[in-house]
Amino acid sequence: LTLRVREGGKTVLEQELPYAAATFASGMAVAGDRLVVFGARPGKEKEGLLIGLDAKTGAELYAVPLDGMVTDNLGSMFFNGRYVVLQYWSYLRAFDPATGTMAWEG
Repeated sequence: LTLRVREGGKTVLEQELPYAAATFASGMAVAGDRLVVFGARPGKEKEGLLIGLDAKTGAELYAVPLDGMVTDNLGSMFFNGRYVVLQYWSYLRAFDPATGTMAWEG
């Protein structure tokens, strides 16, 4: 999985991550000083994984498996100012961008 962050047409961060793109629906949200990526482990591309990275350095902060979230059903992913929210099937899940832990589900 290659992460590329561009600002004003200029690449400010580019790195290879030891993960795989999700089968059908990878995603990323910028959450303050964190980049949160929805991806998968190599060989398990259908099992969702939330990966937290330092936005300035790209250093990995966490990789949290998402129980029950297969990677072909992510509709959208965004930061609402407090949580990273994933729209998945017909419900929402919110995650703390600092730790990757689920805050709420609805």
